[in-house]
Amino acid sequence: MAIHYIAEQEELEQLTEDLRHKAEIAIDLEFDRNRYRYGFNMCLMQIYDGADCFLVDPLSDNLNIETIFPPIENPDIQKVVFAFGEDLRLFHSMGCFPKNLYDLDIATSLLNFEPASLTNLIEEVLDVVVNSSSQQSNWYRRPLTDQQKEYAADDVLYLLDFKEAVEKQARERALTEWIEQENAVFNHLDYSDEDHNNLIKDKDKNDMTMFEWFVYCRLIEFFDEVAQSYNKPVYQLVSKKLVSDLAQNPHKVHQWEDTRGVFRQIKTADFRSQLQSTLDISINEAESRGLS
Repeated sequence: MAIHYIAEQEELEQLTEDLRHKAEIAIDLEFDRNRYRYGFNMCLMQIYDGADCFLVDPLSDNLNIETIFPPIENPDIQKVVFAFGEDLRLFHSMGCFPKNLYDLDIATSLLNFEPASLTNLIEEVLDVVVNSSSQQSNWYRRPLTDQQKEYAADDVLYLLDFKEAVEKQARERALTEWIEQENAVFNHLDYSDEDHNNLIKDKDKNDMTMFEWFVYCRLIEFFDEVAQSYNKPVYQLVSKKLVSDLAQNPHKVHQWEDTRGVFRQIKTADFRSQLQSTLDISINEAESRGLS
């Protein structure tokens, strides 16, 4: 079994053509969601066709990842996956709507397996020990290390065999139709309108008044725009705790350049002026709404 790293358009076009003739493939994604950079972004796509493994680099300047979307959307090709919820959201945000998914997480749940990671389930069902040491890697880094490539490949290499073992149990327990029905739900989901970067959570209200909460939300929106301009997640610029403190104590903006825990490039008088303006506008709007 060979592992092929796909970073050129010609290679991707050949892979796409080859996949058109497959009945099933295993697929997984490595992505970053506001951890190392701003936004929800695909960093690697892994595909196993039963013979070879392909690591497709969506960050390569030499290919267009949308080229491979047609076989992923083709309902005649079954895509074997595991816990595919976030992956599906990412695909939808990119305009790709995968069809005919067989999620092994759903299947094992209906078969009453104990909740477990893919690594542990593969060991339990197939008696194969899989490397999981690169799970928290920065998948933006290029070139990928051999360890990262091995980890990424392992995420798909055993899915087809795993599915075969699971289907055997499902047939023996007359659960095949139920599993198929549950997986068919994926075909009708649409996450394309979701805001994957929404940072405003009700749990962050704590003891803030409605007035302070309104100002806090406006500040979060402001910092979100700033973070996007730097291609960094908001937490790398400023903490929610600090934003909350500003919303409750607006006068602290005058100490901005001396505030600890702030991204160095925005600890300037110019940025303080922008922040002050945002605060003033937010406070005036809160007052005009009669909030207290």
